[in-house]
Amino acid sequence: MNLTHQDFNLFNREIFTFKQLKEQQTPAEIDALKQNYKQHWEKWKALNLAIAQGLPAELGITKPKIESWTNGWNLRSHFWVAYRSEQRQAENACLALLLNKKQFQVYLMFQHYKSEERAGSVVAYNQLLNRLGAWSQTIDC
Repeated sequence: MNLTHQDFNLFNREIFTFKQLKEQQTPAEIDALKQNYKQHWEKWKALNLAIAQGLPAELGITKPKIESWTNGWNLRSHFWVAYRSEQRQAENACLALLLNKKQFQVYLMFQHYKSEERAGSVVAYNQLLNRLGAWSQTIDC
């Protein structure tokens, strides 16, 4: 399963809010747009579930947190997923993947969303960043 130009081009639009879309498009056009978005998102979901399944068991990452293709009011301008091991579900730091119209990005992030409900300070996150180079040398891909 590969990302294609169509996956990136999905986000190449000016309008993402359903309210504005309804002012400019017919219900049939909006339904087609939703189906197209959902089809690409299902591919994104399957890709990330396959990635998680292929990770070494000792990492303890079994189920990534895959953001939905819509929040109910808007289409997303990107697809995003967070990977945390089972023992790190309550931590702010996570591995993340992002797909938008310009890039596919894999990165370590400090997730501010719901950070008051999670553990881990910015200082601890920066310490993780400092250890990332050495850790990456231990991974056999």
